[in-house]
Amino acid sequence: MGNFDQVFQTIIVVFGLVMVGAGVRAAQWLRPEDAKRIFPPLINNVFLPAVIFNGIKKTRDKPISPEVLKVSLIALLVILFCGVMAWSLGRILKLQRRQMGAFILTATFGSTGFVGLPLVKGIYGDKGILPHAFYSEIGSLTLLVTMGVIIASFYGEGGRFGWQTLLAIPRSGPFIGLVLALIFYKDDLPTFITATLDTLGAVTLPLMMFLVGVTIVWKNIGSILPSIIALNLIKLLVSPIIGIVLAKILLPDDQMTQGVILLNASTPAIILCLAYANQYKLDEEFTSAAVFSSFFFSLPTILLMTALFLPR
Repeated sequence: MGNFDQVFQTIIVVFGLVMVGAGVRAAQWLRPEDAKRIFPPLINNVFLPAVIFNGIKKTRDKPISPEVLKVSLIALLVILFCGVMAWSLGRILKLQRRQMGAFILTATFGSTGFVGLPLVKGIYGDKGILPHAFYSEIGSLTLLVTMGVIIASFYGEGGRFGWQTLLAIPRSGPFIGLVLALIFYKDDLPTFITATLDTLGAVTLPLMMFLVGVTIVWKNIGSILPSIIALNLIKLLVSPIIGIVLAKILLPDDQMTQGVILLNASTPAIILCLAYANQYKLDEEFTSAAVFSSFFFSLPTILLMTALFLPR
């Protein structure tokens, strides 16, 4: 179980940050409406672009081969499958429009950077970083700042799919971070710039989980419990099963890469959904509950998925 020490530490840190936010709210030091007004614009337009810029730049020295590109393809297929399944279940559950957008996002996109990378490094060491980068940054992240923005805009402020929905992509901070990373992909940046971006990226997680603690409405979780269970079934069970099946089909002889894909596909809902919910006017209370519950349930499900399917 030594390989999973990093998993426990990661999840405990998340819970600790959420509890700090909840304590601040209980002490009435910060009102939820003030937190929603102050933090999400900063997170979405300053901190997240820094995280994404750094994530893409990390792949600059990684050799690109057809086998590695299959990892990005698998990430794309897993996300699309989970997205379609979430949309179908959301219709069955008759979710309100703003809840539907949050439901699809949290059931589809995982915390491959914050949770996936520590898992991969804990089990495979530096050898697993290459396939992880092509799953997390090239596969998942690219869809998150394109398809994810379209979903958030359509179910939030957009109202219907059209040019306004598509124009939400180039306006989003994460997408701008992606574009800038591609423009400067092979360039060596001054140390003070990279150090500044690293610092901004390090602040992102505490801010976002603190925001969950401040804004989550515990008393209303019972009313959305069926939706919470459904999205976690998709994200924490269906996603890793689809991922490992595709990995065994497309990469039958590469057990390490199969394991990397399984670990990334097993990760809980990405915290960035909180920023999307605020910016595009999705149901923020539902999103907070979804993200928190996903991290809560991910500890046993990650252990279960790895025990059942991690290549030995």
